[in-house]
Amino acid sequence: MFSGSERDSLSYYIRGIFHGLYYMSDEKIKAYGLTNQQGHLLGIINNRIESGNEISRRFLEEVMHLRGPSVTSLLHGLEEKGYIQRTVSNCDRRCFSITVTPKGKALVKEIHNVFLETELKLQEGMTPEEREILKDLLIRLYLNIPHLS
Repeated sequence: MFSGSERDSLSYYIRGIFHGLYYMSDEKIKAYGLTNQQGHLLGIINNRIESGNEISRRFLEEVMHLRGPSVTSLLHGLEEKGYIQRTVSNCDRRCFSITVTPKGKALVKEIHNVFLETELKLQEGMTPEEREILKDLLIRLYLNIPHLS
């Protein structure tokens, strides 16, 4: 059992929320044959393409907080499952373009719904004012993490 001082710690709740969120979304995304990271990356790629922005490996590394080989592995998994297509530039073999397949676009909608359901579940019993306060506090916490802001 946890002592009172552990439950008084902010980190106790942050860790609990993180693990709970990860578990809730991961279990639902597994049903689609993806990992949480693959689902997140697919959503990022799709949003980036839809907004007309280029996708570079460096961008993917930064947004996913991963190194090159890990991003490559995630992309390979998405490509193997038919959610994205990568083509290498004829001019520069280091450059590639990514497209999201129709199968991938359908999955992005499903994944979005999974994350929306999770977010709504977390907010049960909160007033709109409480949600705004929570959002403001979470933004402050987020900005206090040097590599994320």
